[in-house]
Amino acid sequence: MDFKKLVGIAVLLLIIFAFKDSIRYILEVDPTFFLLSVLSYFSLNVLLAYRMLYLFKKLGENSSFSSVFSAHMAAIVTSDVTPGRSGYLAFPKFGEKYGLNFRVSTASLFSTQAVEMIVKVFGSSLAILYLLSPEELVAISLPAFLTVLASLYLWTDAIPIKFKRIEKIREYSKLTRRHIPELLFLTVIGWFLVGAQWFFVSKAMNLNLSFFESMLLQALLSLAMFIPLTPAGAGFFEGGTAFVFSTFGVSPEKAIAFALLIRASTIIADSPGIYFILSRERVS
Repeated sequence: MDFKKLVGIAVLLLIIFAFKDSIRYILEVDPTFFLLSVLSYFSLNVLLAYRMLYLFKKLGENSSFSSVFSAHMAAIVTSDVTPGRSGYLAFPKFGEKYGLNFRVSTASLFSTQAVEMIVKVFGSSLAILYLLSPEELVAISLPAFLTVLASLYLWTDAIPIKFKRIEKIREYSKLTRRHIPELLFLTVIGWFLVGAQWFFVSKAMNLNLSFFESMLLQALLSLAMFIPLTPAGAGFFEGGTAFVFSTFGVSPEKAIAFALLIRASTIIADSPGIYFILSRERVS
């Protein structure tokens, strides 16, 4: 067994060991706010499918929302159980099942991933600044600088350096760069929706997190879900949440319970995708 697998297993075992102390917080959750968190994330799925459909139309492909939504849900629920959420890369393959053009699906997938990357760079760097609480206002220029740098890399040839893992995203994102403003607008709305998911879970647990803090923490901590050592970063996400929440005076047990509830509400919202994976009929 290689070192990476051993690290992944070790992190998972630590979280399982800590889970017993988090159960009581999970059992005390307000079901109304938890349901609102599920609805917020499901609304995100609807928006993400629409964003894909928007690109399909712009690329000259006249596809239906039901087909794109079916492929999206199949891919998103797959991402919940695959290392680093890599299962979403199966969107073009699921798209074929529902009559979508494979090349257009691939271009749309990587183009939207590029925009997601830009928003995550901005949001996570802003979150780090918020946690560090720098006194100099000039520090706010850091998120702007990193965002511009990432934009230049993804959508121009100004930066000749190549990174193998995201080169494909860079290649396909250039095909749709004229639609960047619309894609950014839809992606920021999506950030608000997933921020609402985090906010409602915090309300369900009586945590004193503002909506703004929920958005920033989501942008930063969700990066741990993309660590390709465990399914959707399992263990790393919970451990990272415990570490960051300690700066807010939240106990590790309660922070891990929060992370597990975020993961649970995500999986519940994504679970209709199981139907679209198993379905043998195409959606017209």
